[in-house]
Order: sequence, then structure tokens, then C-alpha cells
Amino acid sequence: MVSLFKKTAARYSLSSSKYSDLYYKLCVLQVYTGLKRAGTLDSYKKKFVDFQKMVSFLNKLEIHYSMLDMGVNIKVFFSKNKTDLSDLSALHNAVFNLNASRDEYGNLLGYPKCCVLRFISKPPCRLLAFPTCHFENKAKRNIYELSFKINRLASFPLIQHTPCKITCHKTIELADKILKLYKTYDLALAKRIILELKKPVLVFGENNYIRLNGEYRKDTIFYSSLEHVNPLFIEDGSICENDIKTIEIAGLMKEGNRLSFGTNAFKILKNDKLILTNRFSSQQFQLINFQ
Repeated sequence: MVSLFKKTAARYSLSSSKYSDLYYKLCVLQVYTGLKRAGTLDSYKKKFVDFQKMVSFLNKLEIHYSMLDMGVNIKVFFSKNKTDLSDLSALHNAVFNLNASRDEYGNLLGYPKCCVLRFISKPPCRLLAFPTCHFENKAKRNIYELSFKINRLASFPLIQHTPCKITCHKTIELADKILKLYKTYDLALAKRIILELKKPVLVFGENNYIRLNGEYRKDTIFYSSLEHVNPLFIEDGSICENDIKTIEIAGLMKEGNRLSFGTNAFKILKNDKLILTNRFSSQQFQLINFQ
């Protein structure tokens, strides 16, 4: 089954972006192999899409689909089962208007029940994938050690939902199944994805994060470059004080190669030369060290 999918996927380019093309195919792979009942492709930008190839690709795999026009973007619903597809499409608008069963919507998408129930009873208080209100204990020096399997801030995350807690066994079990599937699909790709998932991330306030190409050792990140800088304003057009602060710090980080963490501040250094000291009181942040 996986080999047939791989041969079919090689014949179609779903997006002009190589990253998006691969990411979308991996999402479809999970449904095609039966790991999940249904799936969605979110924020599928019209200008980057070859709709004829997308339709041909899904038809070739005998996957049913429907599309929701969201203006600039297209949202694609898909499933091998017509009833599941119909239910997912019907539930979507009602769920986001708080008029329908979120637990059934989450079940169709393969999310663990415990995470769906937690999301319903206590929605994340922040927009990022790892809101600190979901962290059970305050970390020393704002540093959190998390499993790479629940990293949603990487280029190719294994999970698409917010875990009910950072040690959620059901979420990690799901991530294990997805990773096993990816290894069967393309072992070299799976190894690259693991490396991406293990990169440390510096989270600022509620909406911004910086992913670093480096590693964390003894309260210090040794990095060669910034892998990704994501202020929220890039996506929604707005800008706030935290966004500006993130951009300023990211600019200084590009000049350095180390982040050193103390009890109430972190320092940006170029080898042993100090570039900036940023105190916790002036900018709330968390360092997430995925391992």
C-alpha cells in the first residue's frame, strides 16, 4: 500500500512549494493507509495550487474530497469513506461556530479523545502550540524539556492537535505510529524529520517563536543560524509590541552563536562576547528543548 502511494505521489506536484507539496502528501498518506479516518489540508493558498493535479492525485488514490473556499486560501477535506467526508465537511463550520460536537470532529481527524475533551473544556489560552497554561509545573529558568514527538513548531510536525498535557501518552503513541509510517514510506526522510523535530525553540509571549539550528547543552544553546522566525503579524497583517521585540531580538541573535540562560535573564553571545542581556521581566519567554 505504501509503495503504491509513493509511486503515485512521485507523479504529482501538489504545490509550487516543495515543502508544502511534501507536507500535504504526508497528510494524505496517513488517511490513505487507514491511520486516520479523515484529514484536512489547511491554508492551501490558491496561487500555489495546481487544482487539476490535486484532484487527479486524490482520484487516483480513490480518496473522496471536498473543498471550502476561504478567499485567499482553500481548505481541503478528504477521506476514503464518503460518510466520514460528509460528516467532517458538515461539522466544520458548526464546530468553529461552537454549534456542533467537537469531540466527533476531533475523532474523525484521529485526535486522542483526552486531548479533544481537554480542548473543549479548557481551550488553549495562547495561540501557540504549547501554551504555558497546559504545562503542569513551572520550569526552572523557563526551560522545558519535551519529547520531540509532540513538537508542532517544526517544519513537519507529527501531530496536528494541541496535546491535553505535555506528557500525554495517547499523543505520543499516535506520533509513534505516524513516525513508523514515515519510516516505511521513506527512511531517509523520516530521519531528517526527526532532526528537525529536535531543534530547540525560543518562544516569546503568546504569538512568536524562533527555531534555532543548533543544540542545547547545560543552560546554553549553541547555534549556527536561525532556522525560523515567526511573528504572528506575518500571517494576519497586524503588528504589536511583542512582534517588534521578537524581530529586534532575532536580528541580534543572527549576529551571535550562543544563548546562555541564567536565573532571570538570557544572554546573546558571539563566542564569549556579549551582544544582549534580555531579562525575563522585560519579555516573557520560554525555551523548549525537544529531545
